[in-house]
Amino acid sequence: MSTELTVLTLAALLQVVQFCAYSIAGNRQIGSRRALGPRDEPIHLTGLAGRLQRALNNHFEGLILFTIACLVVTL
Repeated sequence: MSTELTVLTLAALLQVVQFCAYSIAGNRQIGSRRALGPRDEPIHLTGLAGRLQRALNNHFEGLILFTIACLVVTL
């Protein structure tokens, strides 16, 4: 496996870790009943859960561009 694909794999694993941390913090803040309920009204997270949500979204946006770059270089 090339170096680029190895780094891409590690970035994807980081995404999984960030998602787990965000899910745990979000469920602690709002409770599982509301987390499993309908999304008619948006849920606004604050504090650590809100920061983890923004970090996850930011990493996801960057990961898309990084994936494209890795595929272009590899192929």
